[in-house]
Amino acid sequence: MRNNLSDSKMAAELITALGGEQNIEQLDACLTRLRISVKETKKVDQAHLKELGALGVVIIGNIIQVLLGTKSDDYRQEMQNWMDANPKMGIGGDLVGAFGGKENILALDACLTRLRVLVKKIKDVDQVKLKELGANGVVVQSADKKIQVIFGRESNDLKEAMKDWIRQ
Repeated sequence: MRNNLSDSKMAAELITALGGEQNIEQLDACLTRLRISVKETKKVDQAHLKELGALGVVIIGNIIQVLLGTKSDDYRQEMQNWMDANPKMGIGGDLVGAFGGKENILALDACLTRLRVLVKKIKDVDQVKLKELGANGVVVQSADKKIQVIFGRESNDLKEAMKDWIRQ
C-alpha cells in the first residue's frame, strides 16, 4: 500500500484510476475489496491501481473489484465523501479522464473559448466524451499532439478545474 498518501488523496487517486467520477456508477466495499460499478471498463487504469497498492484487480462485466486489504471500506467512504464535497472537481476529473488521464497531459492552457491541451498520445483522447462533457468542437493537431476543445467562455474555469484535479 502507498502509505505516503492520506486517505483523501488516496481516494482522489483511486477515482482517477477508475476513469474519473463520471465513469463511476456505484461504490461498494467488503472486508478486503472495493466493488465499483463503472460505465466503461476500458477507462480503468489497472496499472495505476496496482501502483496505489492494489493486490489485484478483477473485472467482471462492468464491475471492478480492487483488492486493497482491510482499509477498503475506509477508501470507499473517502471516495464518496470526496466526490460529494468536490463537485467542481468532478468535471475536472472527467476532463482529465477524457484526455487519457493525468499521465497523458503534458501541458494545459486556455484562451477565450478554447481549452488547449498538449498530450503524449492523441489516441488516448476520447473526443466523444469531450463532446458529452459540453464541447462544441474538438480540433486535433496530430503533428504537434495538441488538442483544442471549444467550450466557450468557461474554458478557463475548466482549465483550473483540471489543474486542481491533476494536483490531487
